[in-house]
Amino acid sequence: MYSVFVHILVGLIFGASALLKARTFRDFASALPVFGVPRHLASNAAALVIAAESAVCLMMFTTGLLGLIGLGLAAVLLATFAVALAWARARRVESGCLCFGTGGLTVGYVHIARNVVLLAVTFSAAVLWPPEPGLPSRLAAPLNAPLTDLTVAGALALVASFVWSQLPELVELMSARS
Repeated sequence: MYSVFVHILVGLIFGASALLKARTFRDFASALPVFGVPRHLASNAAALVIAAESAVCLMMFTTGLLGLIGLGLAAVLLATFAVALAWARARRVESGCLCFGTGGLTVGYVHIARNVVLLAVTFSAAVLWPPEPGLPSRLAAPLNAPLTDLTVAGALALVASFVWSQLPELVELMSARS
């Protein structure tokens, strides 16, 4: 059930991210130079990020080898995002993370940690890909799980994806209370 949960979680997170970035495309593209993207390539880079995130979302809801490729693409994107955020943080850039479009809190360690943890979760799901009888373990299809597993994993992933997308704001809120 872990792989099912991760596939749904990653699909929801990348799907929401792609939709929100597409909705605020101009703002998203114009903010990319702060993260090291040359200004003349910002629109193309923004479109590429949105396309890649959309592809991850779609691949998470497929079965077989495409799901595994989707996990790999998600891992590459998450690593790239973590490095870009760390670079911006090291330079003390006063910009939102752009993780879910524009705005948000100024880039902080929680943004970097959020990407690194999701990278580890994504990687673990690829490594622990569950085998099906008659198929090599790397070609198994976690979304062919029983309906009960899909329902429970889907409900948990829906809640977790919302919390995950709001994590920096939740951490900020909690630290402001203490």
